Amino acid sequence: LPPKPIDWINHADNLLCQLIHLSDSLSHYLALPTASRTHHRATKLGEREAKTLVFTGRKIFALNAAGRIFMISQLTEALKYRGLPGNEASRIRQWEQYLSVSMENMRLIKEYRTPQSLRLFGRVFTLLLPPLFAPLFAQIAIDTESIVFGCIIGAVTSLALTSLFEAVRQLEDPFARGFTFDGIDVTEELQVLAYEELMVARSMVFPDAEEFVLKEDTKAKKAVGLDRKSRHYCEDCARIIKAS
Repeated sequence: LPPKPIDWINHADNLLCQLIHLSDSLSHYLALPTASRTHHRATKLGEREAKTLVFTGRKIFALNAAGRIFMISQLTEALKYRGLPGNEASRIRQWEQYLSVSMENMRLIKEYRTPQSLRLFGRVFTLLLPPLFAPLFAQIAIDTESIVFGCIIGAVTSLALTSLFEAVRQLEDPFARGFTFDGIDVTEELQVLAYEELMVARSMVFPDAEEFVLKEDTKAKKAVGLDRKSRHYCEDCARIIKAS
Protein backbone atom coordinates (compact mmCIF):
# COMPACT_ATOMS: atom_id res chain seq x y z
CA LEU A 1 0.00 0.00 0.00
CA PRO A 2 1.24 3.51 -0.74
CA PRO A 3 2.01 5.66 2.30
CA LYS A 4 -0.68 7.99 3.55
CA PRO A 5 -0.39 11.64 2.51
CA ILE A 6 1.20 13.96 5.05
CA ASP A 7 -1.19 15.74 7.42
CA TRP A 8 0.93 18.85 7.83
CA ILE A 9 -1.10 20.42 10.63
CA ASN A 10 -1.04 17.22 12.70
CA HIS A 11 2.67 16.76 12.03
CA ALA A 12 3.41 20.38 12.96
CA ASP A 13 1.41 20.10 16.19
CA ASN A 14 3.24 16.90 17.17
CA LEU A 15 6.56 18.63 16.50
CA LEU A 16 5.45 21.67 18.49
CA CYS A 17 4.61 19.44 21.46
CA GLN A 18 8.10 17.95 21.37
CA LEU A 19 9.82 21.33 21.04
CA ILE A 20 7.80 22.91 23.85
CA HIS A 21 8.39 19.99 26.22
CA LEU A 22 12.07 20.09 25.23
CA SER A 23 12.40 23.77 26.17
CA ASP A 24 10.45 23.20 29.41
CA SER A 25 12.79 20.33 30.37
CA LEU A 26 15.85 22.44 29.62
CA SER A 27 14.41 25.20 31.81
CA HIS A 28 13.96 22.80 34.74
CA TYR A 29 17.45 21.35 34.25
CA LEU A 30 19.28 24.67 33.99
CA ALA A 31 17.45 26.12 37.01
CA LEU A 32 18.72 23.38 39.35
CA PRO A 33 21.22 24.47 42.02
CA THR A 34 24.86 23.84 41.20
CA ALA A 35 26.46 20.67 42.57
CA SER A 36 30.17 21.51 42.25
CA ARG A 37 30.86 23.83 45.16
CA THR A 38 33.61 23.10 47.67
CA HIS A 39 31.30 21.68 50.35
CA HIS A 40 29.93 19.21 47.80
CA ARG A 41 33.39 17.59 47.76
CA ALA A 42 34.63 18.23 51.28
CA THR A 43 31.68 17.19 53.48
CA LYS A 44 29.47 14.12 53.61
CA LEU A 45 26.30 16.20 53.73
CA GLY A 46 27.51 18.09 50.66
CA GLU A 47 28.28 14.82 48.88
CA ARG A 48 24.74 13.56 49.46
CA GLU A 49 23.32 16.84 48.22
CA ALA A 50 25.54 16.71 45.13
CA LYS A 51 24.49 13.14 44.33
CA THR A 52 20.82 14.12 44.54
CA LEU A 53 21.30 17.17 42.33
CA VAL A 54 23.42 15.35 39.75
CA PHE A 55 21.03 12.37 39.59
CA THR A 56 17.99 14.64 39.21
CA GLY A 57 19.68 16.83 36.61
CA ARG A 58 20.94 14.01 34.45
CA LYS A 59 17.59 12.24 34.62
CA ILE A 60 15.85 15.41 33.40
CA PHE A 61 18.44 15.96 30.68
CA ALA A 62 18.71 12.37 29.44
CA LEU A 63 15.05 11.35 29.55
CA ASN A 64 13.21 14.59 28.92
CA ALA A 65 15.60 16.77 26.93
CA ALA A 66 17.72 14.32 24.93
CA GLY A 67 14.75 11.97 24.60
CA ARG A 68 12.77 14.71 22.87
CA ILE A 69 15.53 15.03 20.27
CA PHE A 70 15.04 11.34 19.45
CA MET A 71 11.28 11.86 19.07
CA ILE A 72 11.89 14.81 16.74
CA SER A 73 14.22 12.58 14.72
CA GLN A 74 11.46 9.96 14.47
CA LEU A 75 9.06 12.57 13.12
CA THR A 76 11.58 13.31 10.37
CA GLU A 77 11.75 9.60 9.56
CA ALA A 78 7.96 9.57 9.25
CA LEU A 79 8.20 12.38 6.70
CA LYS A 80 10.84 10.49 4.72
CA TYR A 81 8.58 7.43 4.62
CA ARG A 82 5.80 9.58 3.19
CA GLY A 83 7.95 10.97 0.40
CA LEU A 84 10.03 13.82 1.81
CA PRO A 85 13.06 14.33 -0.50
CA GLY A 86 16.39 13.21 0.91
CA ASN A 87 18.03 16.62 0.61
CA GLU A 88 15.24 18.23 2.66
CA ALA A 89 15.53 15.51 5.32
CA SER A 90 19.30 16.07 5.43
CA ARG A 91 18.71 19.76 6.07
CA ILE A 92 16.35 18.93 8.94
CA ARG A 93 19.00 16.56 10.35
CA GLN A 94 21.46 19.45 10.31
CA TRP A 95 19.07 21.59 12.35
CA GLU A 96 18.66 18.72 14.81
CA GLN A 97 22.45 18.55 15.11
CA TYR A 98 22.65 22.28 15.84
CA LEU A 99 20.01 21.83 18.53
CA SER A 100 21.84 18.89 20.11
CA VAL A 101 25.19 20.71 20.12
CA SER A 102 23.63 23.79 21.74
CA MET A 103 22.05 21.62 24.44
CA GLU A 104 25.37 19.91 25.17
CA ASN A 105 27.14 23.27 25.41
CA MET A 106 24.59 24.46 27.99
CA ARG A 107 25.01 21.21 29.92
CA LEU A 108 28.79 21.66 30.03
CA ILE A 109 28.41 25.24 31.30
CA LYS A 110 25.98 24.01 33.95
CA GLU A 111 27.95 21.03 35.25
CA TYR A 112 31.63 21.96 34.82
CA ARG A 113 33.01 25.01 36.57
CA THR A 114 36.33 26.73 37.23
CA PRO A 115 38.89 24.36 38.83
CA GLN A 116 38.88 24.31 42.62
CA SER A 117 42.50 25.52 42.77
CA LEU A 118 41.70 28.71 40.85
CA ARG A 119 38.60 29.36 42.94
CA LEU A 120 40.61 28.83 46.14
CA PHE A 121 43.30 31.17 44.81
CA GLY A 122 40.75 33.91 44.17
CA ARG A 123 38.99 33.43 47.50
CA VAL A 124 42.22 33.48 49.57
CA PHE A 125 43.72 36.50 47.85
CA THR A 126 40.42 38.39 48.10
CA LEU A 127 40.70 38.01 51.88
CA LEU A 128 44.48 38.47 52.28
CA LEU A 129 45.31 41.32 49.93
CA PRO A 130 43.53 44.14 51.84
CA PRO A 131 45.41 43.40 55.14
CA LEU A 132 48.73 43.19 53.24
CA PHE A 133 48.08 46.63 51.77
CA ALA A 134 47.18 48.11 55.16
CA PRO A 135 50.56 49.94 55.47
CA LEU A 136 49.92 51.55 52.10
CA PHE A 137 46.49 52.75 53.25
CA ALA A 138 48.09 54.14 56.42
CA GLN A 139 50.69 55.97 54.35
CA ILE A 140 47.93 57.47 52.18
CA ALA A 141 46.19 58.70 55.36
CA ILE A 142 49.46 60.29 56.57
CA ASP A 143 50.24 61.92 53.21
CA THR A 144 46.74 63.37 52.84
CA GLU A 145 46.44 64.14 56.55
CA SER A 146 43.05 62.46 56.52
CA ILE A 147 42.51 59.13 58.26
CA VAL A 148 38.99 59.05 56.81
CA PHE A 149 40.36 59.08 53.26
CA GLY A 150 42.78 56.26 54.07
CA CYS A 151 39.92 54.17 55.51
CA ILE A 152 37.79 54.86 52.44
CA ILE A 153 40.59 53.70 50.10
CA GLY A 154 40.98 50.49 52.12
CA ALA A 155 37.22 49.80 52.15
CA VAL A 156 36.87 50.49 48.41
CA THR A 157 39.79 48.16 47.62
CA SER A 158 38.30 45.33 49.69
CA LEU A 159 34.85 45.91 48.17
CA ALA A 160 36.26 45.89 44.62
CA LEU A 161 38.10 42.59 45.15
CA THR A 162 35.03 40.96 46.71
CA SER A 163 32.76 42.23 43.94
CA LEU A 164 35.13 40.92 41.27
CA PHE A 165 35.22 37.48 42.88
CA GLU A 166 31.41 37.38 43.17
CA ALA A 167 31.06 38.40 39.52
CA VAL A 168 33.33 35.52 38.47
CA ARG A 169 31.33 33.11 40.64
CA GLN A 170 28.08 34.33 39.08
CA LEU A 171 29.41 33.77 35.56
CA GLU A 172 30.22 30.13 36.37
CA ASP A 173 26.51 29.29 36.67
CA PRO A 174 24.58 32.12 34.98
CA PHE A 175 21.25 30.25 34.83
CA ALA A 176 18.52 31.18 37.29
CA ARG A 177 14.76 30.72 37.72
CA GLY A 178 12.91 34.01 37.91
CA PHE A 179 14.20 37.56 37.91
CA THR A 180 17.85 38.19 38.82
CA PHE A 181 20.09 41.19 38.26
CA ASP A 182 22.81 39.32 36.39
CA GLY A 183 21.63 35.76 35.70
CA ILE A 184 19.79 34.33 32.71
CA ASP A 185 16.10 33.89 33.50
CA VAL A 186 15.59 30.42 31.98
CA THR A 187 11.88 30.42 32.81
CA GLU A 188 11.33 33.60 30.84
CA GLU A 189 13.56 32.52 27.94
CA LEU A 190 12.60 28.85 27.56
CA GLN A 191 9.07 28.56 28.92
CA VAL A 192 7.60 31.91 27.92
CA LEU A 193 9.45 33.47 24.99
CA ALA A 194 10.17 30.18 23.20
CA TYR A 195 6.50 29.17 23.49
CA GLU A 196 5.33 32.54 22.16
CA GLU A 197 7.71 32.37 19.19
CA LEU A 198 6.54 28.87 18.28
CA MET A 199 2.91 29.92 18.49
CA VAL A 200 3.57 32.93 16.24
CA ALA A 201 5.28 30.67 13.69
CA ARG A 202 2.31 28.24 13.75
CA SER A 203 -0.20 31.03 13.24
CA MET A 204 1.79 32.34 10.27
CA VAL A 205 2.13 28.94 8.57
CA PHE A 206 -1.39 27.70 9.39
CA PRO A 207 -3.56 30.83 9.81
CA ASP A 208 -6.83 28.86 9.56
CA ALA A 209 -5.87 26.03 11.92
CA GLU A 210 -7.68 25.37 15.18
CA GLU A 211 -6.24 26.62 18.46
CA PHE A 212 -3.16 24.67 19.50
CA VAL A 213 -3.52 22.37 22.52
CA LEU A 214 -0.34 21.24 24.23
CA LYS A 215 -0.39 17.54 25.15
CA GLU A 216 1.95 15.45 27.24
CA ASP A 217 3.00 13.42 24.20
CA THR A 218 1.83 12.72 20.67
CA LYS A 219 -0.65 10.04 21.79
CA ALA A 220 -2.03 11.72 24.90
CA LYS A 221 -5.50 13.23 24.89
CA LYS A 222 -5.10 15.15 28.12
CA ALA A 223 -3.89 18.70 27.69
CA VAL A 224 -1.17 20.11 29.95
CA GLY A 225 -0.47 23.74 30.64
CA LEU A 226 1.76 26.15 32.51
CA ASP A 227 1.42 29.78 33.39
CA ARG A 228 3.35 31.20 30.43
CA LYS A 229 2.61 34.87 31.03
CA SER A 230 5.77 36.94 30.75
CA ARG A 231 6.90 39.05 33.69
CA HIS A 232 7.10 41.87 31.12
CA TYR A 233 3.43 41.44 30.16
CA CYS A 234 1.56 44.73 29.86
CA GLU A 235 -2.23 44.53 29.75
CA ASP A 236 -2.60 48.03 28.32
CA CYS A 237 -0.16 47.29 25.49
CA ALA A 238 -1.88 43.98 24.73
CA ARG A 239 -5.25 45.75 24.60
CA ILE A 240 -3.91 48.36 22.17
CA ILE A 241 -2.34 45.72 19.90
CA LYS A 242 -5.54 43.66 19.89
CA ALA A 243 -7.62 46.72 19.03
CA SER A 244 -5.36 47.65 16.13
